[in-house]
Amino acid sequence: MIPVKENNSFISKKETIKLDLLNNLLERGAMTLDELTTFYTISKRTAKNLLVELLEEIHAIDSSLDISLNGNTIKFGDNFNSETYLNVYKTMQLNYYENSISFQLFTLLLKSKSISIYDLSEKLMVSHSYLYKLIKDLSDQLKLHHLNVHIDVQAYKVSFFGDEIEIRCIAYYFFSLIFNTLDSKFKPSVTHSSNVFVNNKFTETTNHLITIVESIFMSRKQQLYLLPELGKEEVAFVNLIKQVCPRYALASLDNNDSSAMLLWLTYIAPDIITNDEKKMIGNSLWKSQSEIVPFFKIFIHAVEEEFSCSEEEMFLLMWEYYARFIVYKFFKCWKYKNIIEIKRTKNRYIDRIESITKIYLKDVISPLAIQQYADELSELTYSYLNLLIPVKIHIDLFEYSSVKVFIENILGRSYRTDILVFTDNPDDADLIITNVIPIKKRNVDLFFFSDISSKVNWEELGKAIQGQILKLNWAI
Repeated sequence: MIPVKENNSFISKKETIKLDLLNNLLERGAMTLDELTTFYTISKRTAKNLLVELLEEIHAIDSSLDISLNGNTIKFGDNFNSETYLNVYKTMQLNYYENSISFQLFTLLLKSKSISIYDLSEKLMVSHSYLYKLIKDLSDQLKLHHLNVHIDVQAYKVSFFGDEIEIRCIAYYFFSLIFNTLDSKFKPSVTHSSNVFVNNKFTETTNHLITIVESIFMSRKQQLYLLPELGKEEVAFVNLIKQVCPRYALASLDNNDSSAMLLWLTYIAPDIITNDEKKMIGNSLWKSQSEIVPFFKIFIHAVEEEFSCSEEEMFLLMWEYYARFIVYKFFKCWKYKNIIEIKRTKNRYIDRIESITKIYLKDVISPLAIQQYADELSELTYSYLNLLIPVKIHIDLFEYSSVKVFIENILGRSYRTDILVFTDNPDDADLIITNVIPIKKRNVDLFFFSDISSKVNWEELGKAIQGQILKLNWAI
């Protein structure tokens, strides 16, 4: 049974009843008109009209679903197909949300963070007075969750502000009202586009929210209709996260599907769990009796011996390694995020990862998943070691001091200050930046890196710096 969430202010009572009715039919097989009136506290006339509407909607989506109304009884027939049912259910669900002005208001605020009353009124095609009511209702809905997320209206401008992680968490919670299974197949179609947006702007907005959710629920097709139950290790890991993390991040994670969603979140959107929480979880894992923990301790102790990382950094690595392992083990394998080519000459530590992984995880997860996981461990460790090993940077002396500050500002977000070491000797440098050309534009110093070269281990870092420069959008 697919759970229908309570306290859902985005879709109408009638739409909620239709979805809930489909859920009940899935369990009961049939329901009479009298049962409907008692169960939903509605009149017989309303119940009859609702059933007629429901059947029309179902047949418009997929007429092959074996469901019928005989007299005063609605029921599934002998040719009921669960895949067809899920297709109908989720398509109806998305249709309801795409036509929900309240939900479109939420997605617009989430996307823009700040937007004028006039623009909102035009996009949603509602009056200013009704828009203010919608804003108040949404604000009240947010207050129910006791979050540091607020809607502010000043000078005809609506702003959505608060803690960024909490904003993302409440978005995940609201979106989970729609996406109850590991399923990215159903998307709003052009033929069912909402008419509340001018010039088909609905699709763009919907795509924005789906990009947040879709990757979370993406899974191989054979898992679409039959998601396995979480095993002992997965359940223990989910429970540990729930124990350590704030309740607001996990409000909707109350069943097998949503627990699987949480596992996916730890991989695709790890920022919803803070570094302090990751350290606490890593510490608990370190002390646990899990059979896989000694495997990770081999790597982490090697890092500690070579680079003298702190205990907290060791706990962070334990979190990273274990979280990825659980995800790989449960989902078996998938098309993972783009991974840069691993430079396995980094050090002895990187070279050992693949061989040890293949030996230790043999018969634990599939061979393809083992190879993918080994690559992921290598990438993770490679990136992590970059934060521990000093980066020696050489810049041509032309406008050296200004460029040095600029580079520090770029890399300072990811690297500690003591990790960035500038050297005058290019032979000692890990990253070499040459041909720095100063350009004066609008009284702003702009430095264009016409040629960035680096040693093998820092090639990606060099590209990242160049990319950051180009992203500033200053005209050259």
